[in-house]
Amino acid sequence: MKTSNYPSWLVSVEQAKKLKELGFDIECALFYDDILKEISFDEEYVSLINWNQKNFTKCISLPAWEKVLEWFRRKNLIGWVECQCNPEMEYYTRVLKNGENYYMKGKRKPYSSYEEARNVLIDELIIIYKEFYEKK
Repeated sequence: MKTSNYPSWLVSVEQAKKLKELGFDIECALFYDDILKEISFDEEYVSLINWNQKNFTKCISLPAWEKVLEWFRRKNLIGWVECQCNPEMEYYTRVLKNGENYYMKGKRKPYSSYEEARNVLIDELIIIYKEFYEKK
């Protein structure tokens, strides 16, 4: 798979693998075939399927960014990217956990692009989710 052709509207394969470990279960049209190492879909049905189900062992659901944020919202983790219009355009991530502000280990770092901040946001949500649910 050529990374230059990877769709920008999907989370990375690495993030998708971590989401599968967390139990991400929203249906997706596309999946990553971990044996063939390529993006695929069910050509016969072209439908939404939870590719992370146990009977699809070689498959990893490849969700769009918004589907991942939707899944985290269902878990009371709300994350977004905000823009600060200083002389330079800077982006920040922000997360609410159970209605309270939560910054990754007290850090609030600016990012130079929306895409970079969005990518970091998903990584932060994965880490926060693990910390929050491993304690229970």
